[in-house]
Amino acid sequence: GMTFHDDGTLDLTNPDAAEATNSSSAGTGAWAWLPLRAGGRGAKGRFFEVNADKATNRFTSILVVEFEFALSSDLQTFTGPATASYYDGNRNLIAGPFPATLRGQRFAVEGPVPDPIGVP
Repeated sequence: GMTFHDDGTLDLTNPDAAEATNSSSAGTGAWAWLPLRAGGRGAKGRFFEVNADKATNRFTSILVVEFEFALSSDLQTFTGPATASYYDGNRNLIAGPFPATLRGQRFAVEGPVPDPIGVP
């Protein structure tokens, strides 16, 4: 899940079991509102995670994800392009950037339970 804070920071978590050999830390980053054409709203930002080998618990890379997305007209879902780049301990690019699509659903006090498979 990702949490977008009013101060322009964001936090995210990933289940450790999601990858067989890689363990990633919680992510942290920054975001900003992005005005879109036709009166829509969206955001752009970037976040990073620190990765380690599950077998050795040793550092392997830093993942940096850059994204931009458009909000749906009801402001409940978003989708947009992203890129994922991996860096070594000296901040040298070692893989990527790889294209991806970022999708999400708003979770609110009153509202639907998130659909992790069909968003949006």
